[in-house]
Formats: sequence, structure tokens, C-alpha cells
Amino acid sequence: MKLKDITNREESFAKYLNENNLTNIGVEVGVKYGKNADKLLTNWVGKRLFLIDNWPISKIKAAAVQKLKHHAPRYTLIHNTSLKALEKFEDNTLDFCYIDAKHTYNRVKQDVYGWYLKTKPGGVLAGHDYNVKDINYIDENTRRKKPWRHIGVKKAVDEFVKEKNILLHVEPAEFRKSSSWYITKEK
Repeated sequence: MKLKDITNREESFAKYLNENNLTNIGVEVGVKYGKNADKLLTNWVGKRLFLIDNWPISKIKAAAVQKLKHHAPRYTLIHNTSLKALEKFEDNTLDFCYIDAKHTYNRVKQDVYGWYLKTKPGGVLAGHDYNVKDINYIDENTRRKKPWRHIGVKKAVDEFVKEKNILLHVEPAEFRKSSSWYITKEK
């Protein structure tokens, strides 16, 4: 399976990781309620997933703990900011890192540069809320058009891949769904 074959973060991302022997250590930055982490842990055969979030509301963290408890002991929660959590990991050690934390341009840029260093050669750095076009989208709850809120993600990722001359893969976009992006660190 090739990076271009990833069509969604819920299933084919884990399949890609499994088929490419990226099954030791992974990180998800921005866990919130644990929905993505739950799907990843269900489909990925890896040994340890570190889940990093600053959880400003304890009820949200409690919901994540409840959702993920059946995956113990394959995960470790780290209650901290992404940038502080970087200090806990050696460079070139992670099989993958999936970023879905702060979406401002400056924070995404810091996350991408920081977590790229922690990702091992041949590993994957990925993230959520990349949108190919800065368009409006349909809010699933109100059914009204809203402006895309995460323009900083696309700008920061695009600048990074251009500077590093790395091929970027973006999931096929659906109109109401934001896409994930993926890059492989050169070996």
C-alpha cells in the first residue's frame, strides 16, 4: 500500500501503517473526546500510542478516558501542550505522528516542524483539517454554509512541504468533510 492509497484517517491510515511495518510507537496530538484515537487503536496493530492534549475541560478528558479504556495498556495519555510534549520524545523515533491540535498558522507550523523531527525516516507525519480550497462548507448541525476555519493548517503544511521538497498526499475531499494530509519522512 502506498501513501496515495490512504483515503481516510479512520481505516486506510491504520492499514497503511500496518502494511508498512510502522507498528511500534505513534503519537496523536489533539485527542479531544478520543474518537479518532479509538478508531486508530482499533485498526492499528502498533504497540504504543501516545495521546497528547491540553484538555482545558476535565469532562472532555474524562470522556476520552472512558472511550479509550478498552484499549489499555496500548496507549498513554499526556496532559500537556503539543510543544511541551515534544520534549518527551527523542528525534527520529516515532513511526507516525497525527496532528489535530491548534489550527492557527503559527501553531500548526510549530507542530509540523517539531513533530517532523521526532518522526523516524520512513515514518509518517500527518494531520487533520487540511482543505484544498478555502471554501465554505455545510455545517452538519445547522445545514448552513460557514467559512472554512482552519486556513492556517493548509498554509503551514504547504510551506513546509515546499521548503523540504516533500511530496504531500491529501485525502480525497468530500464537501462536508475536512481532509487529512500525509507526508513520509525521507529515509
